[in-house]
Amino acid sequence: MSELVIQDVWKEYGDQIVLENVSLTVASRAFVALVGPSGCGKSTFLRCFNRMHDLYPGNRYEGTIVLQPDNTNLLEKAVDPIEVRMRIGMVFQKPNPFPKSIYENVAYGLRIRGVRSTLRRQVGANHRMLSTYVNVLRGHGLVIDERGIRLIEDAGRVVRELGTPWTNLLAELEVASRDTQGQIAVLSVEPDHEKHRVHITGESRDLPLALAYVRRLQSSRALRYPMLDSHEVRADDAQRPVRFAMTAEWSGLP
Repeated sequence: MSELVIQDVWKEYGDQIVLENVSLTVASRAFVALVGPSGCGKSTFLRCFNRMHDLYPGNRYEGTIVLQPDNTNLLEKAVDPIEVRMRIGMVFQKPNPFPKSIYENVAYGLRIRGVRSTLRRQVGANHRMLSTYVNVLRGHGLVIDERGIRLIEDAGRVVRELGTPWTNLLAELEVASRDTQGQIAVLSVEPDHEKHRVHITGESRDLPLALAYVRRLQSSRALRYPMLDSHEVRADDAQRPVRFAMTAEWSGLP
């Protein structure tokens, strides 16, 4: 039985055609690999499946992507893209968390489905259990391998992130994004508790906008001395956005 039927999918950015009459049938429980050189449209094709192109202006689809068992054409304008994304998940080559705490990223899916999670208590309990487990093993003279140590360290980091004061920082980042016409997407926010700094990665339409974003954050109350560390043009994306990284001192970091 076919789980996914793609017919004559056409995708373009302005005058540039990226996908031209692509058709594919995927059977239920099948594994499918898309292979091709960088920039040939693989990611653009996959992004059609959960309507990620809707986030950009000038977006236009043609063709159909029909998902079973309810025979839904995912590209129909009447179909809610949020509902589509709840049904079709994506794991990217690099992590792209929401500009929120680890806790809020994990809880987000449950929140939008109306689930009242006890994640905070569970994470804390799991960390205590891991620490106790390690102490017991060490007390019996057993050696913890590197993977086990990394797991424990990650659990400790998650617990520490839960107490990080994100609200003011995220508000500042959102205001700065609005001041640059909303053309900045914050991809990750990583605090360095030891150095009281924060590392931010984002994506902008072009380099001048990225620089304007960093300059705007220089007037932030939460951040001091924001600096652009690096940038690169996403050659694999037809719109060629700029991926950038910056650091700043975070005065509110405990």
